[in-house]
Amino acid sequence: MAKFFDADGSLKAEAVSQLHNDVTVLLNPLRARALALNKAYKALVDEQSFAFGRDATVTAVNTVHRNVKIGTATGIVQAVTGP
Repeated sequence: MAKFFDADGSLKAEAVSQLHNDVTVLLNPLRARALALNKAYKALVDEQSFAFGRDATVTAVNTVHRNVKIGTATGIVQAVTGP
């Protein structure tokens, strides 16, 4: 977020102009984040523990339920099957 927004939340004009020429500015993480993700992934591989998934994360994941009671509604109205 620091790449594109000032401390007050306003969009940085120079970051937007960089995007017009090179989309990798948006896709590539900052050096510090890339190193932190690499370290997290290395620890995951060294430990060979995939109990919490295969994705290396730097911070706790808050979009995944720790536990789900049996019978809890999913909200899915109609299942979609593959080809």
